[in-house]
Amino acid sequence: MPSTRRRRKISLACQGGGSQTAFTAGALDALFSENFQSDFELVSLSGTSGGAICAGLLWYALRKGDTQPSKRLLDFWLDNMAQTAAERQFNDQIIETLRATSKGHMPHFNMSPSDPLAKWMMALSTQSLRPEFTDFALLLQKHFDFSELQAWGPQPQAPALLLGGGRYPDRRAA
Repeated sequence: MPSTRRRRKISLACQGGGSQTAFTAGALDALFSENFQSDFELVSLSGTSGGAICAGLLWYALRKGDTQPSKRLLDFWLDNMAQTAAERQFNDQIIETLRATSKGHMPHFNMSPSDPLAKWMMALSTQSLRPEFTDFALLLQKHFDFSELQAWGPQPQAPALLLGGGRYPDRRAA
């Protein structure tokens, strides 16, 4: 006789913020690798910043019916990781520049990534790197089919997806 036991409904909140996002991805992989869905009904996913990426990738994999939903998540973070010697050197150079700037050893320049000069400098310094390592929009397009998402439309379907973007300026001070 089949079990009529009801699964407990849960929501998963995915933390963002650098290494916390890596932990989130690992924790989600562990949950899905152990097939927690046989005991729980996932009703919503939420996340902020990098956690929003984790939640979005997992939601997308679930909506597509992926048999291993966390694989899409891990593939994304693998693509985002410095994989070659040139990428590790580029990454280390960026980190050292940020450290020197935060200590006041180098001037800080505020420049929009969409500024033509910033685009030119980035293109010049990243010629030997994988495009998805240096172009976040391209990385997202590699792991999300945005035309498919648009075709799905605003139909609510479990699990619900709620995303945040990160820090917002305190407008009370203005």
